[in-house]
Parts: sequence; structure tokens; C-alpha cells
Amino acid sequence: MVARSLVQRTTRGVVGVSTLLSRGLGARPPVNDRGVELDPQCHGLLALEGFVSKPLDAYGAERGREEMRRKTWIADVPFEVLHRVEDRSIDGPRGPIPIRIYTPRPARGSEPAIVFFHGGGFVVGDLESHDRICRHFARAVDATVIAVDYRLAPEHPLPEGVEDCAAAFRWVYANAPDLGIDAARVAVAGDSAGGNLAAVTCQLMRDEGHPLPCFQLLIYPGTDLTRSARSHETFARGFFLERSTIDWFVAQYVTDPADELDPRGSPLRAESFEGLPRAHVAVAGFDPLRDEGEAYAAKLQAASVPTTVRCYGSLVHGFFNMGGICTAARFAVADLAEVTRNALHDVVGS
Repeated sequence: MVARSLVQRTTRGVVGVSTLLSRGLGARPPVNDRGVELDPQCHGLLALEGFVSKPLDAYGAERGREEMRRKTWIADVPFEVLHRVEDRSIDGPRGPIPIRIYTPRPARGSEPAIVFFHGGGFVVGDLESHDRICRHFARAVDATVIAVDYRLAPEHPLPEGVEDCAAAFRWVYANAPDLGIDAARVAVAGDSAGGNLAAVTCQLMRDEGHPLPCFQLLIYPGTDLTRSARSHETFARGFFLERSTIDWFVAQYVTDPADELDPRGSPLRAESFEGLPRAHVAVAGFDPLRDEGEAYAAKLQAASVPTTVRCYGSLVHGFFNMGGICTAARFAVADLAEVTRNALHDVVGS
């Protein structure tokens, strides 16, 4: 913990110096297509990132997974000690699925829960990369968080990760009494690829007639593997998530380009959006995935699904794991926790 804190303080200091140098050289933060200026700390971080690191696709899958863990270790919110954190394994359609259950405090009855799917382009990310944010969210939302270590591409392409996530939600719902969870207050959530998987899980539960999550929190979700939204071109380079990296992720995840249209990979391509759980969709103003996230929210709204959407206009993709070094990201995480807490604690008795 001491080593991480020292590295994080050093990184914040370097980001601050980078920001000041950029300003001193007349390099003001860029302004996006909506007239919003990039957060100065994000600007400094991106300058530093370009100097010391490479896009994840340059590492390959195994090294990329190590790099993802390293970046979140440095940038994420502080480690929090909870009442209980338990690693378990549940049965999945293709073998055991590791999960991690975060319990923020002693139970006072049946508690709300969030089944959480981590981001990482379906290729990187795991229980460790998102451990701190899951701990933080469990406490901030006052809910049990069940993080799912679904199978990753390229070893396990579409739809294997989808099947794991759907199986995990079914398991949590079926075992809610034993877990001290209120089955009527089980939400799904995820960031980036995890937001995709949360949206797809809701669609699958609806289509098979299974009880639905009470709420879906989609944090800068990828909703269309065709990458045809304008924001993919607007923010193709220089804003943390590069177009080349997205292309590489998709190439690992789908074995046939035709699969990019499969709603299990592109939930925006579903035939119907009716009857899905109420949703909150969060996007970032400098993110290649911004427009497709907003398009998904619009589809839900058009289908009369209660849906709110919020654009954190000055931030970049990945801000959910940047709360330790970026003040605006920390405020965004707090905002998302408040929205989720209100959603879960408003459905008591439903």
C-alpha cells in the first residue's frame, strides 16, 4: 500500500508538471467537437502516457493484461478495507467462472447487489485490474458487488464471455437468499467492454424470459462492433483509447467480420429494445465510444425504457479507473455511485 501511494503521488506530481509545461509552451488542452475543453489533468496524463507507454495492442494479449493491471494500480482510487471480500468459483457453460464478492458492511437484511463486468476490450482486464474500484463502489453504493472474471479473447472469442456473464447473473439471482441479497434489487454494471456485456446480459435475460436486473449502469459502453459512429474518427488518436487498439480488440473478439453485427457483440443492433431494465448510460466527451453509447441510450428511450444519460464532457475513455490521479474522474465516479445508490435503494419492495 505504501509503495502504491508513493507511485501514485509521484505520478500526480509528474502529471501536474506535464500540465504546467504544456501550458507554458502554449499547448492548451484541446477542445472537442462540442466546444468542451479537455480536463487539464487528463491533458497532462495523456502527454505523459504518450511518452512512457504504448497502446495495448502493441503488447499482445498476455503482456497487455499485465499492462492493464499496472495502469489501474497506479491510477485507480485508493484501496479500501471492506467487511468481507470473498473469492469463489461458480459453474459456467464452459467450466468454472471465478467471481469476487465484495460485502461493504455486516448485513441488515436482504441487501441490494451489483453484478459487475470489467472493461478491457474483451481481451484484457480481470478481477485484479478492477479490484479497487469494486471495493470503492461497494462502499459508496452500499451494495454487495459481485465481480465476474469472464473468459477473454482471443482464447475465448464471442460468445464465450457473454455466456459467462449471463450465467453469473443467473447464478446471483438464483442464489440471492443464500448470499443475503434481495433478488428484486440485483443490478448489472460494467465499463467499456463490461458495459457492452451488461447491456447484452439484459437483452438475453429478456429474450429467454428470465427475471431481469432491476437496473443497468453502462459506463462508456461499446455497443457497436462495426465502429461506424463519427466519434471513432473524431477521437481516433491521442485520447487514451486509440482506434488501432479498438480495431485490435475487435479482431481478437470476433472470428468472422460478419459477427460484428451479432447483437451479442453489438447490442445496438438488437431488433427490439422494449422491456429492458431502466438504465443510466455514462459517456466521456473525448472518447471514440461516446456516440455509440449515446445512440444506445437513445434506443432505450425510444422504446420507453426509463433511461438517463450523462456525458462527462472533459474526460477521456477509462476515467472510471483514474480517480486516484484525476480530480474530475474522481467526481465522475462519485456521481455514478450516487446514481446507482439511488436506483438500488429506491426499489425496496418492488
